[in-house]
Parts: sequence; C-alpha cells; structure tokens
Amino acid sequence: MAGISKSLEQKLVADGGIDSDTLELAMEQCANTGSKLIEHLVDQLTALLEPFIMCVLAVLVGGLLIAMYLPIFQLGNVM
Repeated sequence: MAGISKSLEQKLVADGGIDSDTLELAMEQCANTGSKLIEHLVDQLTALLEPFIMCVLAVLVGGLLIAMYLPIFQLGNVM
C-alpha cells in the first residue's frame, strides 16, 4: 500500500512541478486519493468482519440463555 501511494505522489508532484502553482492541487489530489484508499480498505474490512462478529455474539447470547435456563430445567427434573 505504501508503495502504491508513494509512486502516485511522486507522479502527481512531478506532473505538477515544483515551480508552478499546481503543486498545492497535486498534494490535495494525493491526500484525497490516500483518504479514499483507506476508506475503501476500512469498508472492505468491516464487511468481512461483520458476519464473524454476529456469529460470536450469537454464540455468547445462546450460551448466556443456556446458563440461565439450565438450572430451572434441572430443578424441574429433581421434583
């Protein structure tokens, strides 16, 4: 990821030139591109982790329900 953004920054700065007024625009484009890249990666990671988190929560809630109701059912078997 760092190699991609570094080469992109170098290309934009080289195209913009140091002496011209477009250097600020080139740096803004670099920042926007990096920001979009990071936002895209975070969205992908979130989409991948969301089902796993839901499964873990389902197991935890199910375990809690079993832990709560099992003693009640065991009392019914004793009587």
